[in-house]
Amino acid sequence: MLRQCLILILLLCALAGKGRAQSAQTDGLTTLGGASLAYSASANGIAAGRRAYTLQPSVNGRLGVMQMDLGVRYKSRWLQASLVGQQGWFADANYLGDDYAYRNLQQAWAGVDVSSDIFLRAGVMPSHIGYESINERENLVVSRLFCSDATPYYETGVALQWRPTDQLTLEGLVLNGWQRIVAINDDLAWGSRIVWRPDSALTLNWSTFYGNMFDRRALRQPSSAQLGWRFYSNVWAEWKPAADLTVVGIVDNGHQAISADSAASTFSIAAIVAYRLHPQWRVAARAEHYSDPASVIVQSVSGRGFTASSVSANIDWMITGTTQLRAEVRRIRSAERIFLAAKDLADSEIMATVTASYFIR
Repeated sequence: MLRQCLILILLLCALAGKGRAQSAQTDGLTTLGGASLAYSASANGIAAGRRAYTLQPSVNGRLGVMQMDLGVRYKSRWLQASLVGQQGWFADANYLGDDYAYRNLQQAWAGVDVSSDIFLRAGVMPSHIGYESINERENLVVSRLFCSDATPYYETGVALQWRPTDQLTLEGLVLNGWQRIVAINDDLAWGSRIVWRPDSALTLNWSTFYGNMFDRRALRQPSSAQLGWRFYSNVWAEWKPAADLTVVGIVDNGHQAISADSAASTFSIAAIVAYRLHPQWRVAARAEHYSDPASVIVQSVSGRGFTASSVSANIDWMITGTTQLRAEVRRIRSAERIFLAAKDLADSEIMATVTASYFIR
């Protein structure tokens, strides 16, 4: 799939170049990116340098680069393309297996306007699943939701987008797999996305994924080719009743075959409220519940599955137009002892994180 994507990218560029030569349109090349330093402290007294339980943006007791990315984006009347590199703790934690070799690549895609309302793109792209972005500085809260950590931040494949009206966007995708640059089997994965904006204040989104999670390189391989097929649904709504207020609701549900005659499910629900007190100050609160009792997505330290709830309080200070200071306190609790602690496992964790970010506008 990666080779086919590269070929398609070249074809898209050729088509776009031909279309651009036929019409007067100013081309635009822009630089994008930023850098975030982070420091976290856990109330559980875990050793310095240990990461919080899930793939969170920083590690305990150390100041370092959580995420740094730099790239270019090109846009003309017919063509769009993006190439972005990255470095930091976030990339090291999220690019696993064979994809670890590509951890410094965040985006590499090109797309062409097939018509005024149809857009085709191919390559390594931001994921179509989830409300939160791969870049922390773009999110309402410093840390990511469990359902964000448990779903792809990036994907490789081809996406066809259709906008039949200004309010409605439909997208279909053919992918390498679940957050994969390097495929782990011979089956293509499929995705869809519906975005509806009935008015300027409300955005509704429904994204789906269907693909085979079976790893052909695994030592213990299932006997049936159908084992490991996963279906995942992500629904979120963003409501902005006022210029300074944002309210978000998120519901995720997933199903995956784990044996010849059984399947496991995951479920999560979350809410975020953010309010801008002043052009330079914003506060946010978040609550969530995540359930993966069979550990089909989130692996538990205890081996007893992962089910947890958390609440977060966040404050942002926009020091200048390109510099931001953020702070978050997050409390996570579970019925099981699944969180790292100084001597043993604990049933809760409190993590405080401070980040300082600079970004290009």
